[in-house]
Amino acid sequence: MTRFTESQLRLVVILAQDLVLAKLMCRDVNLAIMTDDTNKRKIKSLERAYGIIEFLRREDGATLSGIAQRVGLTPGSVHTYLSTLQDMGYVVQTDRGYELGPEFITLGEYVRNHSRLYQAAKSEVDKLADKTEEAVHLIIEHQGQGIALYEQFGDEAVGTDYHRKLRQEPHQHLHCTASGKAILANLPERKVNDILDRRGLEIQTPNTIGNRSALFEELATIRDEGYAVNNEEELLGIVAVGSAIRDSGGNVLGSISVSAPKTVTSRTSREGAA
Repeated sequence: MTRFTESQLRLVVILAQDLVLAKLMCRDVNLAIMTDDTNKRKIKSLERAYGIIEFLRREDGATLSGIAQRVGLTPGSVHTYLSTLQDMGYVVQTDRGYELGPEFITLGEYVRNHSRLYQAAKSEVDKLADKTEEAVHLIIEHQGQGIALYEQFGDEAVGTDYHRKLRQEPHQHLHCTASGKAILANLPERKVNDILDRRGLEIQTPNTIGNRSALFEELATIRDEGYAVNNEEELLGIVAVGSAIRDSGGNVLGSISVSAPKTVTSRTSREGAA
């Protein structure tokens, strides 16, 4: 069984990033990320419907009265929303109340499978997981948070249940992961500040960077070195190496990272030095 030192992991991650970029360039794809427009007019009824959907996701289902109390609408109004969503397949009624419906599965699969970044990177993520035998993640930034577009787990990967659970949570901070910091390092400083103003610097472990100045110093180092490191900043016992994926114009499209147990990288680093 092959194990990699931290320096070797950095090399294979950067190589995988380059291969993904090469595929994108061969397809002549323009994937420049659109900037958020927070000044658009909003439809209140859609916001309310989304609030109900998001509450059902967080609570793993809820009763009519529970939903009404949470979203601040009358039971009659909530029932109208739920009936509409139920007719469309996005909500189902069970003996426990209301839950999200299977229509969201097809929507999620469509969004991912039609992502050109996913199409270009999937095979490289699979190869990297097979080569390192660890967990490999393809991450994108959306509204200042990280979303796992695709993940693959090698034979020796740990924390698989944790990472699978994270797929259900859209609130993944960028400042405490290798993939997230790799993305932040390649965004304009103004956008990074906007993200930090909106999402903050939540402390996940004693190693999490909670100071904005310290984070910007690390982002500068990441730009110089071409990769980011997560030293038990999201989860104790887990370290990671990540690198941003950019298009030919320098726009950051996402990032690819490998995570592994701290004991593995420490041991192999010592063995490599011996």
